[in-house]
Amino acid sequence: MELSTYTLETLGSYALGHYKAAEKHKEKSEQQYISAGIYLKEANKRCLKTRGLSFRKFLIDHCQISYSRAYEVIAIADGTKTVEEVRKDNAARQSAKRQRDTTVRDVTDKQPKKPNENNGSYDEVIEEAEKHGGDEASRLRKVLTSYVNKATLQQLQAMERAYNGS
Repeated sequence: MELSTYTLETLGSYALGHYKAAEKHKEKSEQQYISAGIYLKEANKRCLKTRGLSFRKFLIDHCQISYSRAYEVIAIADGTKTVEEVRKDNAARQSAKRQRDTTVRDVTDKQPKKPNENNGSYDEVIEEAEKHGGDEASRLRKVLTSYVNKATLQQLQAMERAYNGS
């Protein structure tokens, strides 16, 4: 099969067609993946020789197969991996990802407690700012909210002591 006469668009179209056929027909998938991989490998080789064109851009523009998946399909075509090995690797990767996603990290002891609009720790300060006028109050509200949201527990306690006059 002489692929050098095909355009990049044609290579992408053929690769995508074989890839979709492989996804649809699992029992015949290896031969379809091999065909798709041959087209992708040729396209990759041409992208390396074409200035201003990357394989990733080719995939986005002409093939709609993810970058990592394209290299898996090329590996199947090269014979360095089988379809079953790729599936097994993907299943292991997905299992590890699911395990990481379900692990809950406890960071509450590392984060300082910050007031929010629901607990009223700085509502009095904002009300005082609103007494001074509309636009100025709006500006002060933004400044105070930003400052309070970024403050540590010690800074908030100091602000409260200063506000209460103690």
